[in-house]
Order: sequence, then C-alpha cells, then structure tokens
Amino acid sequence: MSSMQPSGMWFLRPFPYSLSAPLTRTSSLPQTLLYFPEIYKDVQNGQDFNGWVFVWWMIDSMWVGLVIYFVPMWVLNPEPIMSNGEVSEKWILSFTSFACCSTVCNFRLILKTKTWTHISWMVMAFSVISYFIFSFFYMLLPPVVLGNFEGVVEISMQTPGVWLCLFISVLLTMIPVAIQIAFKTFFLTTETMKVRRKENQILQKLRSEGRPFTEKIVKESYEKYFPHEK
Repeated sequence: MSSMQPSGMWFLRPFPYSLSAPLTRTSSLPQTLLYFPEIYKDVQNGQDFNGWVFVWWMIDSMWVGLVIYFVPMWVLNPEPIMSNGEVSEKWILSFTSFACCSTVCNFRLILKTKTWTHISWMVMAFSVISYFIFSFFYMLLPPVVLGNFEGVVEISMQTPGVWLCLFISVLLTMIPVAIQIAFKTFFLTTETMKVRRKENQILQKLRSEGRPFTEKIVKESYEKYFPHEK
C-alpha cells in the first residue's frame, strides 16, 4: 500500500521562507532609510541581482542538491532494518534527505538574516524544528494512512546516522554562504552594508546610554555621529 510521506507534504517546502520573509528588513530602524537615501542605489545599480548573482545562485543550488542527496546515501549504508525484517531503504533516505533540506534552508536563512528581533528569533527557532514536530505527529496516524512509511519516522529519529547527515549537510552547505558573505564584506561592500554598520553603531550607543529608539533621538544621534552623511 502506498503512503503519503512527510517529504511529499508540499506546504512544508516553502515554510522557512514564508516565515522569515515578512520579518526580513533592510534596516532595523525606519529612520535609517530616511537619513541614508544612498541605500537605494544598490537596487538601482543591480547589486542585489544581476547575471553574476544568478550564475552563483545556480552553482550554489546544484551544490546544495548534491549534498542533501548524496550525504544520506553514503552515511546511511547499510540501511537500518525495520521490526518486520524489511530493509527501510528508500523510506529512511526519503525522510533524511528532506530533513536535511529543511534544516539546511533554515540555517542558511539564519546566516543571511540581517535584522533580528525577539519575534524573528522565535519564528526561526520554530521553523528549524517544524519538520520534526510535524513528523512526530505524523507517525501517530493509523497504519492504514502510513502504509509503507509506518515506523520509518521512529527509526529515523533513533538512528545516529540520520543526525550525522543533518550535521554534515548543514556544515557543507554553509561553506558557499560563508564564502559569499566574506567576499562581499571584504571586496564588494555595498552601500547597504556600510549603512547597516553605522546603524549598528547607533544602536549600540543608544543601548549603552539607556536611551529609547524614538524618531527624534535616532535622528539626533545620526546628525551627531555622522553629520557628513546628511
């Protein structure tokens, strides 16, 4: 009997992006966008998206796809044996590959997120564990619904190799992101990155002085510390 696997649940695929996208902002303070209008030049100059960025995205996506497919293939060999004596082959691989995909997407989003709030921390934490929460409740369904997938989630959770796959996949897929961030930081610093650093300085100074982030105080702080930018 065929079954509807967790990896086939389409609504979990865009889940990390759907949660994080509404919370991602160019700056933490709205006054920053008004005080530094040059921040919009990045979009006008095509620094966020151009031909080279597209090529990088394609190479990066192929690398991620290879990692989340072949790492479980190599690590989970031989496959764990289920209670009925059957080798859980493709079912374990299916669960593990999608678990790697979900975990990798979340951690890469965390690494690329620029503005953090208490809400965004909670949302990202929930997004990281969402696939495993769903899997836990999924394995409580009756056998007639689970079909061949019965017991696979439980076995996967108890298999050290599955967690090793998650660790290796996250580690390997973080390498391109780290290279990209380092390259942009040292060689392709954008106006947005420069402004964000200034904003962080203002935030640190206001926190150290115990002052609120009101529009008037933020504007006065920018005029005091960065008068040449006005």
